[in-house]
Amino acid sequence: MRRTAILLAAASAVATVAMVKYGGQEFTPGPPPVRAFAFDLAGRIAADQRYLKIAPGDATVWAELGLGYVEQARVTADPAYYPKAEGALRESLRLRAAGNDTALVGMAALTGARHEFAQSRDWAIKATAANPANPLAHGLLSDAYVQLGDLTKAEKSLQIMLDAKPGVASFTRAAHFFRIKNQFGRAANALNLALGAAAGTADLADIHCRRGELAWLTGRPSLRAYEQALDAQPGYPAALAGRARALAALGRGKEAAHAYATAVARNPEPQTLIEYGELLHALGRKAEARTQFRVFRGALKLFAEGGVVDDLTAGRFEADHGDPAVAVTHLAREWIRRPTNEVADAYAWALHRAGRDREAIQYARDDTALAAFHRAGIERALNRNKDAERSLDRARKLNPNLPNLSHTPRIEVANGR
Repeated sequence: MRRTAILLAAASAVATVAMVKYGGQEFTPGPPPVRAFAFDLAGRIAADQRYLKIAPGDATVWAELGLGYVEQARVTADPAYYPKAEGALRESLRLRAAGNDTALVGMAALTGARHEFAQSRDWAIKATAANPANPLAHGLLSDAYVQLGDLTKAEKSLQIMLDAKPGVASFTRAAHFFRIKNQFGRAANALNLALGAAAGTADLADIHCRRGELAWLTGRPSLRAYEQALDAQPGYPAALAGRARALAALGRGKEAAHAYATAVARNPEPQTLIEYGELLHALGRKAEARTQFRVFRGALKLFAEGGVVDDLTAGRFEADHGDPAVAVTHLAREWIRRPTNEVADAYAWALHRAGRDREAIQYARDDTALAAFHRAGIERALNRNKDAERSLDRARKLNPNLPNLSHTPRIEVANGR
């Protein structure tokens, strides 16, 4: 058995779910970056655009441009790049339909970024058929299976990627899988392997951010990990947001608020906007919190216009800060699309907030600290107090950082309030 196969056999592997909680919200970073561009991304995009004006029939460069747009959307949190990516990738496929695994990989990455996970799976399967030796195709297929709740197939696809190309992209995906299974020590080992394979500052920044998220999960908020990420790449968006979360978890609220303001100015990602609003509310700055939640609604609308389906984030927000009935509608749709534990927890909590506890308990989980905490709240509402205490103990065991296991008070912001 090869060394990379041993990694999974001895530790079990696959992609990236971290739960960082401030005020009852769960932070779930997306899958590892496509990593097709470890250099100046904006410069590469500009060069491709210039080249295609001269040689518009080059299918490979159209595909590379599409992948660049997908990565630029991730880095900048600007969903306007997604339609551009789709246009470039479809032009590549029009020019060369057969054997164009680069464009097929691009479509898998694009649909995954848009949370169209069934479509991402289908595009990735086509990419692996077009070129079984393309490691990124197998990695994206693994990502899609994770999001669709099929961890057995996800692990198989990741193993193929690891065997074909052990490196940052495959090791960070392995860390993701370990974290899903609460195997934090193994996740840390996978991230150490990723550090050893890092090829540039973007890799280092990404890996240090993931180390920070893992430290939080194990009850040790780490500013140092995010500072290392920012040393590697100043202004790295995920590091700015992670540093703000760590400051909040350490009780340094005013510093955290300033850090969040910097993070959302650089990268107005919806989940970070929610967290910033929750922190402002916790600091008594309620008018500013409401403003931030209105910004969140605007950001979510922009993402929808870019083709991103995000009923999970919308449902979580509505459950705690808007209309729980609307949250249930969002999450019922999400549950049909991807019946994962993460979605089940959010759906259960929305049903609870809507007063539908007997339905909620059917979806309640205890695989993460936040899920166990939510389950305890539902069990308490059903007068199952002994069960609730067990769930609370489970939550504390999984993550001692949960601040008194209290939940943020609901803030009315529906209809612009």
